Amino acid sequence: MEAPIEPLLDPDLLRRRIRLPRFRIWLARWAILWERFWPSFWPTFVVVGLFLIAALFDLFPLLPGWLHLAFLIGFAVAFAYAFGRIWPALRFPGFMEGCGGSNESMISSIAR
Repeated sequence: MEAPIEPLLDPDLLRRRIRLPRFRIWLARWAILWERFWPSFWPTFVVVGLFLIAALFDLFPLLPGWLHLAFLIGFAVAFAYAFGRIWPALRFPGFMEGCGGSNESMISSIAR
């Protein structure tokens, strides 16, 4: 036999239960943001990692001057390109985005 459901008499408990869905939505939005951010961030991480490997193994002084400069310019261009891919992904998800469509498609389907 189950215990009867008692009314919420404690105002703090009631406030916490009301805030819990808001917290879960907030947490879900940050998770979506991370899922967008990570695929666009890892190329930057790879470029920086390759540069650090080449620098820490002291490979650049072994190259002739023109090739050294070419590698530095190549790493700078690759870093700029990879870093530029991050910014479009940093759009914070909208409220209706987790409902199977974008805000515009949800609003247009409601308006019909």
